[in-house]
Amino acid sequence: MLAEIPWDTVVKDCTVSIALQQNPVRVTSTTISISEDGKSVVANRGVSIRGDGIGFECTPGMIADALADSIPNPWLAYEIAEREWKKLVTKHGEKAVNKNADLILEALQKKAADLLEAHARAVFEEKVGKGEVNLLVAQKSGWTFPTTRDVATRHSQSYNLNLFERVADGDLNGLEGNVAEFLEGQEKLYFWYRNMARKDYVVQGWRREKIYADFILALRDDRKVGTVYVLETKGEHLAGNLDTKYKRDVFELCTKFARKASVKKLKAVVGASDIEYKLVTESDWRNKLAAIFR
Repeated sequence: MLAEIPWDTVVKDCTVSIALQQNPVRVTSTTISISEDGKSVVANRGVSIRGDGIGFECTPGMIADALADSIPNPWLAYEIAEREWKKLVTKHGEKAVNKNADLILEALQKKAADLLEAHARAVFEEKVGKGEVNLLVAQKSGWTFPTTRDVATRHSQSYNLNLFERVADGDLNGLEGNVAEFLEGQEKLYFWYRNMARKDYVVQGWRREKIYADFILALRDDRKVGTVYVLETKGEHLAGNLDTKYKRDVFELCTKFARKASVKKLKAVVGASDIEYKLVTESDWRNKLAAIFR
């Protein structure tokens, strides 16, 4: 994927406009110690002014190192770093650049990461559209459900509609446990399966990190498998973070292209004529799942 990214465009666009702080840096520090008699905690708070900034020199090399996660080619990273450093020094002076090194590094890291994300996604979608990348098969021969799973009976929960009768305690967190209990009560459910991270069905998007959804479930269509759902759950505290947004975007893309796939191809891959990918959060999972079973 990285080889297909237009790096010349990334280098050109990886530029930032930053309002640097010219005033001395005000530092507040708190020292906590134990009193002489050992019976209480003493806190001393002080404020100091550091006119010379944060105490280290901001250089093109330092900036290039900070860009390494998003710009893997060190020569391109240094090209960006040197250009931006010269621009900022010319406009604000070296003293101001050194003082604001943390701000400069953060801004350029974010810009580079955003550009990488946008271009990687564009390349990925283009390859999926051309059929060069298949979202439905994780391995050459395709993934299949395991036939057995070892679970300690003493520390496990029994379910009726799970593909395996028992699920080990600790395999489901609070939200996942609630979802499992909800699924157990659905007449239209054919089965559900607890997808295990680093072992089972995986979706590979445009980032390096693989997506292991929490559940795979299938609706009943007469006596055969109906629509298959790949389901990821997220706690409310994670609902708005970048990882959740990425997974939601990948799942929406998977569903979009699955709908375009032929029924014959879907049946060959997943054993069903329809498959959808969904991400639900702690605040909306019940409504979204209820809509599936109406």
